[in-house]
Amino acid sequence: METLITIGAFLGFLAFLKVGELSSKVNRLIRAEREQEDKAYTRNIHVRKDMLEPYIGNQIGLDFYEDEEDGDMFLENDAVLLAVDEKWALLEITTKNKKKQKLIRLSSLKGVSAKK
Repeated sequence: METLITIGAFLGFLAFLKVGELSSKVNRLIRAEREQEDKAYTRNIHVRKDMLEPYIGNQIGLDFYEDEEDGDMFLENDAVLLAVDEKWALLEITTKNKKKQKLIRLSSLKGVSAKK
């Protein structure tokens, strides 16, 4: 009986590892598809970069797609947009104790807003 329990636990652990691996592959495929859609969309309009350029040097709030939030942006920290290019935005995030710079992928952003 102990042998069956041990075999069952081992097979359950293997199944857990496979599900985790599959989940990461699905997330990668979703991100790749979104980047392809963004390339097709921005090829004609350049909305993403143009949308962020007016906010350079200002404090902003970012709205992320589901499951792509950044931990530092999730909290109520101050974020100042320093630079932006076709794929990335450079932010300076100020917490109570320190300042740090972070790169945020534009394909993970749903929207941007100015903070007062």
